[in-house]
Amino acid sequence: EIRLPARGAAPRRAPAFPRRWAWAALAVVALLAALLAFRQPVLAAAGRLLGYVYFPEIGFVPLDSTRVLRNPVMQGHAGAILTATRGLATRQSTTLWLEYNAGPASGEGAWLEDAAGARLEVTAWQYDHDASRLVLTFPALPAEMDPVTLALPEGWRLPLEWIPAGQSNLPDVRIVPYPGPSTAPGALTPTPADLCAAAHGLRVCLLAAAAGAHDTTLLLEAQSTTPGLLPGDAWQGLAWGDADRPVSLRDAAGGVYSLSGQQGSTLTFPALPAASGPLTLTLPAVLARADIPDQLIRVDVGDDPRPGQVIPLDATVQVYGASVHFRQATLVGDGVNSLRLTLEAGPVESANGLTPLALEMGKPERVDDLYGSGNLDGSKDLFVELLRPQGALHGVLELPVVSATLIVSGPFEFTFTPTPAAAPATPPPAVATADPGSFSPAPSATPLPLESYRSGERRPQPGDLLFTVLQGETTALYAAGPGLPSAPQWVADLPGQVFQVYLHPDRQGIDYVAGTLVQEDGFTFFRGAQLFTLRFDEARPRLLAAFPFGPQNVKGNELAATWSADGRLVAFQQTNRLPAPGEPLARLGWIDLACRQDGHCPVQYVDLPPGLEAGAPQFSPTGRRLLLSGSSTAPGSSGAMDVFLLPFDEQGRPGELINLSDSPQTSELVPHWNPAGGQVVALCPTDPSEAQRRFCLFDPSSGARQDGAAIDRHLFDYQVALDGEHLLGIDIDHQAGGKGLLEFRRFAWDGSSGPLLARAGMLAYFAGSPGGDFFAYIETDPPRLRLVDASTGAGLDLPGLDPAAYVTWLGWVN
Repeated sequence: EIRLPARGAAPRRAPAFPRRWAWAALAVVALLAALLAFRQPVLAAAGRLLGYVYFPEIGFVPLDSTRVLRNPVMQGHAGAILTATRGLATRQSTTLWLEYNAGPASGEGAWLEDAAGARLEVTAWQYDHDASRLVLTFPALPAEMDPVTLALPEGWRLPLEWIPAGQSNLPDVRIVPYPGPSTAPGALTPTPADLCAAAHGLRVCLLAAAAGAHDTTLLLEAQSTTPGLLPGDAWQGLAWGDADRPVSLRDAAGGVYSLSGQQGSTLTFPALPAASGPLTLTLPAVLARADIPDQLIRVDVGDDPRPGQVIPLDATVQVYGASVHFRQATLVGDGVNSLRLTLEAGPVESANGLTPLALEMGKPERVDDLYGSGNLDGSKDLFVELLRPQGALHGVLELPVVSATLIVSGPFEFTFTPTPAAAPATPPPAVATADPGSFSPAPSATPLPLESYRSGERRPQPGDLLFTVLQGETTALYAAGPGLPSAPQWVADLPGQVFQVYLHPDRQGIDYVAGTLVQEDGFTFFRGAQLFTLRFDEARPRLLAAFPFGPQNVKGNELAATWSADGRLVAFQQTNRLPAPGEPLARLGWIDLACRQDGHCPVQYVDLPPGLEAGAPQFSPTGRRLLLSGSSTAPGSSGAMDVFLLPFDEQGRPGELINLSDSPQTSELVPHWNPAGGQVVALCPTDPSEAQRRFCLFDPSSGARQDGAAIDRHLFDYQVALDGEHLLGIDIDHQAGGKGLLEFRRFAWDGSSGPLLARAGMLAYFAGSPGGDFFAYIETDPPRLRLVDASTGAGLDLPGLDPAAYVTWLGWVN
């Protein structure tokens, strides 16, 4: 296999992602949405008094702050027709629903653009196969961006106009009707008392109702009158009932309908028969959340915890006057694969109409993951997994309890007559037709002519230095070695302008990435990446994937790839679109290269937690663990860099993202693998000021960290030798003019540096030879290959290599 060279640029600063249950990460969006919904003050927003519109796919939205598409818009091209059937623009996002008559459609790379050139890039999209419908989501549409054009890379250009929802033909679904003609101008209609109910510190109001052919949907709003009590639960919603006291909707004829679903403060019931008359909604109780600081449970598991052990407890947690008493802890599992400490609570007491339903546990000391809680049903209410790679946890564990979900007793009851859905004031708008001549495909990668491929008899050997030389529209692959310095020997001519190569483990073929060379503002980089594979004895390469051209203002390669040790997977960081505010500049993706034979290689993307930017991917020397560097851009985060691992399973699927360093306030920079020991190496601060750094090693299985001595120089980048005995590092000479020069030195694990070996300006790649005798690098402007004796620092020339050779990539064969 070939050792991929290190990049010459440090990653961007950024986030901590706690290692908890996988569902915890997936529910962040739901949590934020629920909190926003539950914290809105009751009757405070004029938008509520101005009515609601109900979209089945979105839910209730206020009329006063919502815009809708004025009319459907269609465009035809080459027999295909794309129609924007409707659109919704709220304060949070902009959503478009499109129908396409030519089969499945993609929303990748779509954008909205106004006449001044301002753009909003698509943030999410999905194709509904059952409805043959494409749904696009964009950021919130500013008022000044109207009208806009919807553009898709394939060439579609649909002009869109927006109007306030109150001016559309959509009916108001608010329970309380608009003020009548006799109401004084500007007066607000009060909410009738029977549409609000209060009990035990919470006030709940019924705001809107939408009766459809398949279900009936109601909108609630809740407000706390008790400090610290927050309405609703992120996981279980607002309304609560049980088998004896269910949440129900009753009609005038006595028909009772059970709750079929809820999301946040929106309740769903079955469809009602016609002429149901007045309705009564009954909530036996509602849920609320509360922080409960300074609650700690101590459990002594002894020096040798074993399965089946029962530990008596006498610990009580107080929640707003109610008590939760833990009577015992039990160790369950086989003691080999799992040893779980479970805490069991006795019958739960209520106080002042509040009953604790569930507790949320904070991070216990010495425990990074595998801990949590459940509903207080008398069994396994809190748990901690004791097994760790270094053995089972023992001694006294301190388990912090940080918050609680409570049942707030009611009942909360509302009797109402839904406002009749009057006939729309205007007929449905006619479909507008976009100018067929505005169809304009965006620049995209086009398949290269592959007939220019040639190869000789020379095959890569262990110890070789491989490098590529640009030759116009093709690229020559050369091998020099294994006894350097030696004249480079031609291996193959590759179609395309190549900027990255991966040698197959059997050294009889390669994967490579080609693009279009761009030179702008002193920068040299490649756009329009295409991934190829070839076996040297075949007639031509095979195209596996093509990536679209990216934004014109990005001055760097659009694709940086890394291959797993067995060659089965390729992961990449792709910069291929102009992000909206708050979005990451690059995306992280992968391809399962089991597709090499049939050429059908779907590109897949990693769903990172919201606000996390992670990149600089590096596969482990063995196995399929992907090393990443990243940080959080979420409000309130410090922006500190952390080290992450993303494991892939045997089927080539990514698992749960792990924050290996997990230090929210300090940055661990430039992580690399140690090929000899299998650890992850990073530059860690010696103190919170981050003025000086040291090498630190992380065990990728346990997360255990080992710190070395402070580094005596300012490292820019480094690479660990294959034997793990030393590092080849680049530090910055700040005394040099301009931005300083990069200096190559060998570094020891104790942080000490050896003598100066070489100096360079800007770098594209650098890498040390497998035996550590040499290192090579590409110095940019223009790209030139430089070879150095690592023991003496002497510069070496490869006999017969043209000094003007335009080198685009290098790597050593292990």
